[in-house]
Amino acid sequence: MKRTIGAMVIVAATTLAGCGSGGASIDDVWARPSPPTAENAAFYFIADVEDGDTLIAADSSACGRTELHISQMQDGLMTMRPADTGQLTATDGTLILEPGGLHVMCMQLVEPLVEGEEVDLTVTFEQAGNISLKVSVENR
Repeated sequence: MKRTIGAMVIVAATTLAGCGSGGASIDDVWARPSPPTAENAAFYFIADVEDGDTLIAADSSACGRTELHISQMQDGLMTMRPADTGQLTATDGTLILEPGGLHVMCMQLVEPLVEGEEVDLTVTFEQAGNISLKVSVENR
């Protein structure tokens, strides 16, 4: 009886660990350190989610507000603007946020991002739901 109850507890814990993430995994979550007077920063990561799942929001206590942005070359100049739904939808189950492309824009920084520290980030996917992350501040 004790083994059966123990096995049931392990199965329940494993099942609950996956709730809210829909089988999603997010790796390589990072941001660059920010200068002391910077008002904005960007967060990057690689998400492995269900094909067609869409990143719809992000939130961090390090930011006054966040937006989902994309940087693109346009007429020889790098521009940045809010990303649209199609750009935030996983293709082949992967969504990559990286410098020079998609990113979570952290606006109104509460305090500078310092190398070696971590800040919280919650991302929300249409299917996978909310996923809580730790952003590693790294000088890349």
